[in-house]
Amino acid sequence: MPTKMPIMIKVVKPYPDIRLGCRLFGESRKESLDMWSDKSHVIRKTTGEKIPKSLFYEEVNRLNLSFNKMVFIGFHIHGSTLFRDFLYTFNNTSQWAVPSRTINSIQEYRRYAHGISEEFWVNNEVPISIRESLKNLDEKCNEVSPSDVSPNEYLSQYINMSHSTEFWWGCNLQSLFKILKFMEEEIPLFYNFYGRKIIEQLDIMMVEQIHSQNQFTRLYESSKDKIFYDDFINQYLNLDSNKYIFSISNVGLGLYSQLIRHSDIVTRGFIDLLRNKSNEELRNMDLTSQFCIPKLTINSHYGNRFERVIKTQMCWYAKNDVNSNDSWMKLIEPYLIDTIDNNLILFAKSLPCKGNCHQCTIEADMKIRVSKSIPETPCAILCESRKLAEMRYNKFNSRLTKSYLQLFDEGIVKDNPDNKYQIAYFGNSGV
Repeated sequence: MPTKMPIMIKVVKPYPDIRLGCRLFGESRKESLDMWSDKSHVIRKTTGEKIPKSLFYEEVNRLNLSFNKMVFIGFHIHGSTLFRDFLYTFNNTSQWAVPSRTINSIQEYRRYAHGISEEFWVNNEVPISIRESLKNLDEKCNEVSPSDVSPNEYLSQYINMSHSTEFWWGCNLQSLFKILKFMEEEIPLFYNFYGRKIIEQLDIMMVEQIHSQNQFTRLYESSKDKIFYDDFINQYLNLDSNKYIFSISNVGLGLYSQLIRHSDIVTRGFIDLLRNKSNEELRNMDLTSQFCIPKLTINSHYGNRFERVIKTQMCWYAKNDVNSNDSWMKLIEPYLIDTIDNNLILFAKSLPCKGNCHQCTIEADMKIRVSKSIPETPCAILCESRKLAEMRYNKFNSRLTKSYLQLFDEGIVKDNPDNKYQIAYFGNSGV
């Protein structure tokens, strides 16, 4: 049975996640970009200087966190994945979402997926489309043994985007006005459940800061009729094919959700699914992660960012084996055809490890696979094993898995029977 999850919105400054703190801190203090953190301190890489996190946050609070000289406002939100992806679509915002990959049991993932955000409930019921998708997910959960699967990798393709999740998001005040107005005029379901709460929380914040009741409400109401957001509409909705480097049809909502969490690129196609729909129409949409955006396009200005994301997802560890609408293969295969074009040396250099087992960026994760704690195979490059590459190619028969196998056939990566991970894996697996 689905569980009704309340929407919660809180204004935060700074973000509680230290990486975002450093990112925002760096808007005014460029040297802070050379920082990283442990549990209790922020550490400057260049000098090793340790700064207690409490002092670091105090310093961030004193900054005017702004973009283009506009006041920057951050929010901590519990709401639907669909609303999160709506906000994350807008470029030049800061964001971080609690990942579901940390869920380590099927039953826990089932509870997570059954938590449906409150905007999709009417008279204590959710639409038939959501109930049907939850029934389908439950059937998939029952098909596997809890010890045989990594829940997120197997079940995320069946989740419904109406489920509740936790995330952080922020933007400058001018952009926030435009987004609020857009919701009010074209996506009333979001405005009624989220927009009003955002305004309410900002009213509370301003009472604390300038001791004036409903200050943000008055500011928004007096300004929104003067807000010209044609540029906003043009940027996210109107297609100019000459300014786009990548366009693909039938991209699943699940894949889109992953894409915009990995990079703040400008895309078009997603918001068209949501605008100008009544509350009932939006609630009754097919919001499973397999549901497709008919056409997704990516702005040429963000080509380098998009390319970095795709190269990262070409790594063995990424979820790119399932040939479904929410698989990274929908983006990787066209990229391999258009850009790599069977150049194996270029393919190797495009991988995060550059085709070198000693430069693996996911070695800790691969150790879990080597021990056979989860069923997925470890990386053929890290294990220096042609056999692993051949096993994966025979199973999935994709251009990507073929390219991994060809690295061994062309001698770019050597098979090494003495590799410690290869020895451990085949010993543990009995293959």
